[in-house]
This record gives sequence, structure tokens and C-alpha cells, in this order.
Amino acid sequence: MLLKNKIAVVYGAGGSIGRAVAIAFAREGATVFLTGRTLAGLERVAKEIADSGGLCHTAQVDALDEQAVDKHVVAVVEHFVARCGVEMGKVLSVSSAAITALARYDFPGNVRELRNLVERAAAIADSTAELGPDDFDLDLSSPALAKPAVTPEGSLFEHIARESADQIRDALRQAGGSKSRAARILGIPRTTLNDRIERYGIR
Repeated sequence: MLLKNKIAVVYGAGGSIGRAVAIAFAREGATVFLTGRTLAGLERVAKEIADSGGLCHTAQVDALDEQAVDKHVVAVVEHFVARCGVEMGKVLSVSSAAITALARYDFPGNVRELRNLVERAAAIADSTAELGPDDFDLDLSSPALAKPAVTPEGSLFEHIARESADQIRDALRQAGGSKSRAARILGIPRTTLNDRIERYGIR
């Protein structure tokens, strides 16, 4: 399997596009984190993945809510740490200070980079340890970290917003421009779709 022992985080997994992406990742062996605004849709996708022998986790997260996304990233970090501990025969946890430091660090939407940071920290940790900020290879002395860094790719939240906008454009193309049909494809209310179209300036 191409993605064995890999992690995939899919925002908007309850919609048809997100569902297809999540199932494809799971089919290739990835552990998939399914997120969306409503649990009912996520649970249907989770059942499909589980019935096929895949692994997944569900969480109710609105990708347009930056605080909700940050909280979900914390859960993903804690999962990475626990999983690395199991794989390395260690009992590991992560401190709240480390979580704060990681939240300030700019990952440009790159879950692989986040996982690599956790794996490196876990590899050098004692057999039983709580990972702190100093255990991660972060340049916390940089003044830029007092504020999210600006990069060509943007922050994790900006990356998610771009993906959400792309999903909306794809759904509108599939629906022949019909917003009602596009909303059904995405698994969101028409009012929410209208709000996002306006927010992203989609024409």
C-alpha cells in the first residue's frame, strides 16, 4: 500500500468530494482523520472505511473556524505522539507548552512536516517522557513566530481555506453552476455555500 503508516487529514469529508478523497487515502493504507460540520455524514464515510478494513477518526470541525481547526490540530499532534510511542515501545505524551509552541509554528498546511517533527522528538525521548517545546526542532527564537509567518503557501488555516474554495469550484462545475445542487454535492446547506462563495470571492 502506497500510504501505509501515513496520516491524512480531510476537511469537509462528509461531502461527496471529501468522501472520495478520504476513501482513496484509506484504501492506500493511510489512517484518515475525517472532519466536517456534521457528524452524521462523517460517520457514514467512517463506516465505509471501516467496512473496507481501513482506519479513521472523526471530528466535528468547521474548516472556516480557525479556533476549531487549531483545536483539531492539537488532537492530531497528540495522536502522532501516542502512535510514535507505541511504534517505538515508549510511553509518550505532549505538554501544553509544546502544543502552544507547535500552534505558533508555521507548517504551510503540511501534515507530513508536522509528523516528521513529532517522530524526531519521539526518537530521542526517554522510554517514558512528556515532550516539551525543547524536544521539537523549532526555531522559537525567531521574532516571526510571535505572529504566524507569511509564506507563499500560507498558514495551515489559509491552506484549508484554499482547499475549501477549490472544493466549492469543483462542486459548482459538477452542478453546472446550480448552487442548490452544488450544496448537496458538498453536503452543506445552501446558505452556508452562499456565505462561503461570498467569503472566497468565487465567481
